[in-house]
Amino acid sequence: MNKEIFKQPIFYLALFNFFIGLLFIFQEGSVARTASYIFQLNFIFNMYIINSTKKNKH
Repeated sequence: MNKEIFKQPIFYLALFNFFIGLLFIFQEGSVARTASYIFQLNFIFNMYIINSTKKNKH
């Protein structure tokens, strides 16, 4: 990874969403499972935003 990614605060939000999503995957119930999918999708979306802003700066 590029060191510029670590300087962006949205990267840490994406990591937080990823780990919270992992925690919810192992919980029972449909609400927890749905929440885990939402957190994982939010992680993917945040990483897309980070990569698109990195490409626009160059």
